[in-house]
Amino acid sequence: MPDLKTIYRSIGRDVKASYLYFKTLYYVRKCYLRDHTVVDLFQTTSKKYKHRAAFIFEDEKWTYEMVDELSNKVANFFLSQGFSKGDELALLLDNCPEYACIWLGLAKIGCVTALINTNLKEDSLAHSLNCINVKALIFGRNYSDTVKTAIPYFENKDTLGYFCFTPKGASMDEVVSFPAKSLNFLLDETPSTPPPKVKVGFNDRMMYIYTSGTTGLPKAAIIRHSRFLWIGAAAKWVSQLGDDEVFYNTLPMYHTAGGVLFVSVVFIMGGTMILRKKFSASNFWKEAAKHKAT
Repeated sequence: MPDLKTIYRSIGRDVKASYLYFKTLYYVRKCYLRDHTVVDLFQTTSKKYKHRAAFIFEDEKWTYEMVDELSNKVANFFLSQGFSKGDELALLLDNCPEYACIWLGLAKIGCVTALINTNLKEDSLAHSLNCINVKALIFGRNYSDTVKTAIPYFENKDTLGYFCFTPKGASMDEVVSFPAKSLNFLLDETPSTPPPKVKVGFNDRMMYIYTSGTTGLPKAAIIRHSRFLWIGAAAKWVSQLGDDEVFYNTLPMYHTAGGVLFVSVVFIMGGTMILRKKFSASNFWKEAAKHKAT
């Protein structure tokens, strides 16, 4: 027989949890019926909070308007290069606001971004690209040597497009010793106007995030717009997060928690993410207090 005393003590908590769960389901269902995508939700958030900081990266603030404009540049450039809905590109880059801007821009034209673990090298790195139908690799300048040593393992090395990107404030000293286009220069020459509308839906693919490879080589897990929205909605409603939360992201953005959970909540809610290139235990509390992380 159930312990009535225990039921009595927990019923309020259980009713509240059920209410928040169904609230999440309702939100996701509404997105499904309207065929909303991550891009749609971001555009709504961006218009509402255009001057609010979406990211605080090493004391520099990136507003939602800045994120929207850079992602538009990314979308317009790759569209001009012949990339279209369903094309797959890989992203090898350290944590920075531009990381999210790049995959968001690609999502605006229906492309799929594979978020590559920055610790991978040679054949392990090549496997992450070879297991999908990748057409281009966008890599940070500091990973140029890593990419160069992995190229012999790429199955489509002769047709793959190579784009070198240097985040704002990063060193330009490292020389790229193989044919690669400077994405920074190309984006500077690209307009930040909204790209032509591409028909992308709730259940379309948006990105790949890789498994840890515990039982073998990493596997590319599909993250659809629906999954991304579901994760963000669950975090928002079940955790009862407000629209003005300030998150401190200690995780790499190629990781599900760092790149999907945190970013989805920010893009959907309008919160702010504190971000560093690499996690620093000695700076964590100082930065959290300085930027008033909630």
